[in-house]
Amino acid sequence: MKACCTSIMIVCLGLLLSLQTNAQNDIQISHEEVSTDIPTLSDFHEVIYPLWHDAWPNNNFELMKELYPKVRELTEKLNNEVLPGILRDKENVWKERLAKLTTSVKLYKQAIDENDEGGLKNVVEEVHTNYEGLVRAITPLTKELDAFHVVLYKIYHYYMPEKNMNALRTASMELLEKAKALQTAKLSRKVERKADKFKAGVEKLFTSASELVKSASGNNVKDMMNCVETVHDNYHSLEQMFE
Repeated sequence: MKACCTSIMIVCLGLLLSLQTNAQNDIQISHEEVSTDIPTLSDFHEVIYPLWHDAWPNNNFELMKELYPKVRELTEKLNNEVLPGILRDKENVWKERLAKLTTSVKLYKQAIDENDEGGLKNVVEEVHTNYEGLVRAITPLTKELDAFHVVLYKIYHYYMPEKNMNALRTASMELLEKAKALQTAKLSRKVERKADKFKAGVEKLFTSASELVKSASGNNVKDMMNCVETVHDNYHSLEQMFE
Protein backbone atom coordinates (compact mmCIF):
# COMPACT_ATOMS: atom_id res chain seq x y z
CA MET A 1 0.00 0.00 0.00
CA LYS A 2 2.82 2.36 0.98
CA ALA A 3 4.67 1.53 -2.25
CA CYS A 4 1.51 2.26 -4.25
CA CYS A 5 1.06 5.67 -2.59
CA THR A 6 4.70 6.47 -3.23
CA SER A 7 4.30 5.62 -6.92
CA ILE A 8 1.22 7.82 -7.20
CA MET A 9 3.06 10.69 -5.54
CA ILE A 10 5.95 10.32 -7.97
CA VAL A 11 3.59 10.34 -10.95
CA CYS A 12 1.78 13.42 -9.60
CA LEU A 13 5.07 15.18 -9.00
CA GLY A 14 6.13 14.39 -12.56
CA LEU A 15 2.86 15.78 -13.92
CA LEU A 16 3.25 18.92 -11.83
CA LEU A 17 6.77 19.52 -13.09
CA SER A 18 5.56 18.93 -16.65
CA LEU A 19 2.76 21.47 -16.22
CA GLN A 20 5.20 24.01 -14.76
CA THR A 21 7.54 23.51 -17.72
CA ASN A 22 4.69 23.92 -20.21
CA ALA A 23 3.53 27.05 -18.38
CA GLN A 24 7.03 28.47 -18.61
CA ASN A 25 7.12 27.82 -22.35
CA ASP A 26 3.63 29.19 -22.93
CA ILE A 27 4.53 32.86 -22.60
CA GLN A 28 1.70 34.95 -24.00
CA ILE A 29 2.99 37.66 -26.33
CA SER A 30 0.26 39.65 -28.04
CA HIS A 31 0.15 40.18 -31.80
CA GLU A 32 0.14 43.95 -31.19
CA GLU A 33 3.44 43.75 -29.32
CA VAL A 34 5.25 42.11 -32.24
CA SER A 35 3.53 44.01 -35.06
CA THR A 36 5.23 46.94 -36.81
CA ASP A 37 1.89 48.29 -38.01
CA ILE A 38 1.00 51.84 -36.92
CA PRO A 39 -2.65 52.40 -37.97
CA THR A 40 -2.38 56.20 -37.78
CA LEU A 41 0.53 56.11 -40.24
CA SER A 42 -1.65 54.12 -42.65
CA ASP A 43 -4.47 56.65 -42.19
CA PHE A 44 -1.97 59.42 -42.95
CA HIS A 45 -1.22 57.83 -46.31
CA GLU A 46 -4.85 58.34 -47.34
CA VAL A 47 -4.28 62.10 -46.99
CA ILE A 48 -0.69 62.25 -48.26
CA TYR A 49 -1.63 60.51 -51.51
CA PRO A 50 -3.99 63.21 -52.87
CA LEU A 51 -1.80 65.93 -51.36
CA TRP A 52 1.30 64.72 -53.18
CA HIS A 53 -0.13 63.15 -56.32
CA ASP A 54 -2.93 65.61 -57.05
CA ALA A 55 -2.64 68.91 -55.18
CA TRP A 56 1.15 69.36 -55.43
CA PRO A 57 1.80 68.56 -59.15
CA ASN A 58 -1.28 70.47 -60.28
CA ASN A 59 -0.66 73.56 -58.12
CA ASN A 60 -4.08 72.97 -56.57
CA PHE A 61 -3.65 75.32 -53.63
CA GLU A 62 -7.29 75.06 -52.60
CA LEU A 63 -6.93 71.30 -52.17
CA MET A 64 -3.70 71.83 -50.21
CA LYS A 65 -5.62 74.12 -47.85
CA GLU A 66 -8.55 71.73 -47.68
CA LEU A 67 -6.34 68.80 -46.67
CA TYR A 68 -4.41 70.70 -43.98
CA PRO A 69 -6.84 70.06 -41.03
CA LYS A 70 -6.61 66.28 -41.57
CA VAL A 71 -2.81 66.46 -41.85
CA ARG A 72 -2.66 68.39 -38.56
CA GLU A 73 -5.07 65.97 -36.83
CA LEU A 74 -3.09 62.90 -37.87
CA THR A 75 0.22 64.52 -36.91
CA GLU A 76 -1.18 65.17 -33.43
CA LYS A 77 -2.29 61.53 -33.22
CA LEU A 78 1.17 60.35 -34.24
CA ASN A 79 2.70 62.45 -31.47
CA ASN A 80 0.53 60.54 -28.99
CA GLU A 81 1.34 57.10 -30.39
CA VAL A 82 3.13 54.55 -28.20
CA LEU A 83 5.29 52.30 -30.34
CA PRO A 84 4.77 48.53 -29.93
CA GLY A 85 7.44 46.60 -28.05
CA ILE A 86 9.11 45.24 -31.16
CA LEU A 87 9.87 48.81 -32.29
CA ARG A 88 11.42 49.91 -28.99
CA ASP A 89 14.86 50.12 -30.61
CA LYS A 90 13.42 52.52 -33.22
CA GLU A 91 12.09 55.00 -30.69
CA ASN A 92 14.88 57.57 -31.00
CA VAL A 93 14.79 57.75 -34.80
CA TRP A 94 10.97 57.75 -34.67
CA LYS A 95 10.95 60.77 -32.34
CA GLU A 96 13.58 62.57 -34.40
CA ARG A 97 11.69 62.13 -37.68
CA LEU A 98 8.31 62.83 -36.10
CA ALA A 99 9.69 66.14 -34.82
CA LYS A 100 10.66 67.04 -38.41
CA LEU A 101 7.18 66.16 -39.65
CA THR A 102 5.57 68.20 -36.86
CA THR A 103 7.72 71.23 -37.71
CA SER A 104 6.84 71.03 -41.40
CA VAL A 105 3.12 70.79 -40.55
CA LYS A 106 3.41 74.01 -38.51
CA LEU A 107 5.05 75.70 -41.51
CA TYR A 108 2.20 74.35 -43.65
CA LYS A 109 -0.27 76.30 -41.49
CA GLN A 110 1.94 79.38 -41.60
CA ALA A 111 2.04 79.34 -45.42
CA ILE A 112 -1.76 79.04 -45.52
CA ASP A 113 -2.22 81.96 -43.08
CA GLU A 114 0.17 84.12 -45.11
CA ASN A 115 -1.47 83.06 -48.41
CA ASP A 116 2.03 82.22 -49.65
CA GLU A 117 1.44 79.85 -52.58
CA GLY A 118 5.14 79.38 -53.34
CA GLY A 119 5.87 78.66 -49.69
CA LEU A 120 2.84 76.38 -49.49
CA LYS A 121 4.03 74.25 -52.38
CA ASN A 122 7.51 73.98 -50.87
CA VAL A 123 6.23 73.02 -47.45
CA VAL A 124 3.85 70.38 -48.84
CA GLU A 125 6.91 68.77 -50.42
CA GLU A 126 8.61 68.86 -46.99
CA VAL A 127 5.59 67.26 -45.33
CA HIS A 128 5.66 64.47 -47.90
CA THR A 129 9.41 63.93 -47.48
CA ASN A 130 9.15 63.84 -43.69
CA TYR A 131 6.18 61.48 -43.79
CA GLU A 132 8.15 59.10 -46.03
CA GLY A 133 11.11 59.31 -43.63
CA LEU A 134 8.85 58.37 -40.73
CA VAL A 135 7.48 55.38 -42.63
CA ARG A 136 10.99 54.18 -43.52
CA ALA A 137 12.04 54.46 -39.87
CA ILE A 138 9.79 51.58 -38.85
CA THR A 139 9.18 49.62 -42.06
CA PRO A 140 11.05 46.27 -42.20
CA LEU A 141 13.50 45.95 -45.07
CA THR A 142 11.90 42.68 -46.20
CA LYS A 143 9.06 40.52 -44.87
CA GLU A 144 11.63 37.79 -44.16
CA LEU A 145 13.71 40.12 -41.97
CA ASP A 146 10.54 41.15 -40.14
CA ALA A 147 9.68 37.48 -39.47
CA PHE A 148 13.22 36.89 -38.17
CA HIS A 149 12.95 39.91 -35.88
CA VAL A 150 9.66 38.70 -34.36
CA VAL A 151 11.32 35.47 -33.16
CA LEU A 152 14.50 37.26 -32.06
CA TYR A 153 12.40 39.75 -30.09
CA LYS A 154 10.80 36.93 -28.08
CA ILE A 155 14.18 35.35 -27.40
CA TYR A 156 15.99 38.56 -26.49
CA HIS A 157 13.29 40.26 -24.40
CA TYR A 158 11.58 37.24 -22.84
CA TYR A 159 13.28 33.84 -22.97
CA MET A 160 16.85 35.01 -22.37
CA PRO A 161 16.16 37.43 -19.46
CA GLU A 162 13.93 34.81 -17.79
CA LYS A 163 16.48 32.06 -18.50
CA ASN A 164 13.68 30.00 -20.03
CA MET A 165 15.97 27.47 -21.68
CA ASN A 166 13.24 25.19 -23.04
CA ALA A 167 11.54 28.06 -24.85
CA LEU A 168 14.91 29.39 -26.03
CA ARG A 169 15.85 25.99 -27.50
CA THR A 170 12.60 25.77 -29.43
CA ALA A 171 12.77 29.37 -30.62
CA SER A 172 16.41 29.04 -31.71
CA MET A 173 15.41 26.37 -34.25
CA GLU A 174 12.60 28.60 -35.51
CA LEU A 175 15.07 31.49 -35.75
CA LEU A 176 17.39 29.39 -37.91
CA GLU A 177 14.50 28.64 -40.28
CA LYS A 178 13.79 32.37 -40.57
CA ALA A 179 17.48 33.03 -41.25
CA LYS A 180 17.39 30.40 -43.99
CA ALA A 181 14.40 32.15 -45.60
CA LEU A 182 16.40 35.39 -45.60
CA GLN A 183 18.96 33.81 -47.91
CA THR A 184 16.45 33.99 -50.78
CA ALA A 185 14.82 37.31 -49.82
CA LYS A 186 14.53 39.94 -52.54
CA LEU A 187 15.30 43.61 -51.92
CA SER A 188 13.22 46.47 -53.27
CA ARG A 189 14.55 48.47 -56.21
CA LYS A 190 15.39 51.38 -53.92
CA VAL A 191 18.04 49.38 -52.05
CA GLU A 192 18.97 46.57 -54.45
CA ARG A 193 22.29 48.31 -55.16
CA LYS A 194 23.34 47.08 -51.71
CA ALA A 195 22.39 43.46 -52.49
CA ASP A 196 25.96 42.16 -52.09
CA LYS A 197 26.34 43.75 -48.66
CA PHE A 198 22.91 42.43 -47.69
CA LYS A 199 23.82 38.90 -48.77
CA ALA A 200 27.05 39.00 -46.75
CA GLY A 201 25.14 40.24 -43.71
CA VAL A 202 22.53 37.50 -44.10
CA GLU A 203 25.23 34.82 -44.22
CA LYS A 204 26.77 36.20 -41.05
CA LEU A 205 23.34 36.19 -39.41
CA PHE A 206 22.68 32.61 -40.57
CA THR A 207 26.02 31.45 -39.16
CA SER A 208 25.33 33.03 -35.76
CA ALA A 209 21.81 31.54 -35.70
CA SER A 210 23.31 28.12 -36.44
CA GLU A 211 25.76 28.59 -33.55
CA LEU A 212 22.85 29.45 -31.27
CA VAL A 213 21.01 26.23 -32.18
CA LYS A 214 24.18 24.25 -31.50
CA SER A 215 24.70 25.96 -28.14
CA ALA A 216 21.04 25.63 -27.17
CA SER A 217 21.27 21.84 -27.55
CA GLY A 218 23.63 21.81 -24.55
CA ASN A 219 23.40 23.13 -21.01
CA ASN A 220 25.93 25.95 -20.98
CA VAL A 221 23.65 28.88 -20.18
CA LYS A 222 26.39 31.50 -20.41
CA ASP A 223 27.38 30.30 -23.89
CA MET A 224 23.73 30.41 -25.00
CA MET A 225 23.44 33.98 -23.76
CA ASN A 226 26.58 34.97 -25.65
CA CYS A 227 25.23 33.38 -28.82
CA VAL A 228 21.95 35.28 -28.45
CA GLU A 229 23.88 38.55 -28.10
CA THR A 230 25.87 37.75 -31.24
CA VAL A 231 22.69 37.05 -33.25
CA HIS A 232 21.17 40.27 -31.89
CA ASP A 233 24.24 42.31 -32.88
CA ASN A 234 24.36 40.76 -36.36
CA TYR A 235 20.67 41.46 -36.90
CA HIS A 236 21.11 45.15 -36.07
CA SER A 237 24.24 45.40 -38.24
CA LEU A 238 22.25 44.02 -41.17
CA GLU A 239 19.33 46.36 -40.58
CA GLN A 240 21.51 49.44 -40.15
CA MET A 241 23.15 48.94 -43.56
CA PHE A 242 20.09 50.63 -45.04
CA GLU A 243 19.49 53.52 -42.63
